[in-house]
Amino acid sequence: MTKTSSSVLITGGSGGIGSACCVAFARCGQHVFINYHNQKNRAEKIAAEIKASGGSATTIKGNVAIAAEVQAIFDEVKAESGGLSCIVNCAGAIIRPSSVHEISDKDWIETLNVNLGGVLNCSRYGAPSLRDNTAPSIVNVGSVFGSRIGAPAVGVYAAAKAGVISLTKSFARSLGPHIRVNCVVPGIIDTEMTRSSPDRVMQDYVERTILKRIGHADEVAAAVIFLAGATYITGQSLVVDGGYTIS
Repeated sequence: MTKTSSSVLITGGSGGIGSACCVAFARCGQHVFINYHNQKNRAEKIAAEIKASGGSATTIKGNVAIAAEVQAIFDEVKAESGGLSCIVNCAGAIIRPSSVHEISDKDWIETLNVNLGGVLNCSRYGAPSLRDNTAPSIVNVGSVFGSRIGAPAVGVYAAAKAGVISLTKSFARSLGPHIRVNCVVPGIIDTEMTRSSPDRVMQDYVERTILKRIGHADEVAAAVIFLAGATYITGQSLVVDGGYTIS
């Protein structure tokens, strides 16, 4: 992606993949709006690191699962930058790993609201901020658990991420030709979320991948950067999983 003075909003920017995306876009010369919900200190640390490296960043608090807060996020972005070149929907969470018999109504609603509702909210409220920019795009972050059958302990999360992949295709049609919408589909990546997984789960994943290792957040960020700048690609899902889904 060529250097530009435009801006990008990254939801979940204080998380593992989100923070890697923030750094990657800043290196491309973009002003980065780092969205966070609870992790203010981490978001501010990332912003400080970007600025120390000569980049530009602003932190914005907001829960992507709540429509009113998302509208407020984009109102703030518009006031500060006038518009965006890209929105990266990276916010996500596994509320509580559980089997089908243990899933509560609360877990179901919260998981869908964050992982799927967040993509909906940021796309519908954020699209107007993208229309006046050159080759604007939305890049969603899905998961291989949403595209490969068999994730019993994270079934609700998998369902939400499958929805993200589906929304990507639908929104690409409805927002085109002016706005491109694509999805990056990571496998298991070395982040705080996955480090709490049982060793047997991680070992099984590594054994099933062609590259025989878990991924790194900056490798996912590289795919996000590519799709953000790939001006003739829309409605597509780019899998970044070390070959897990074809093994």
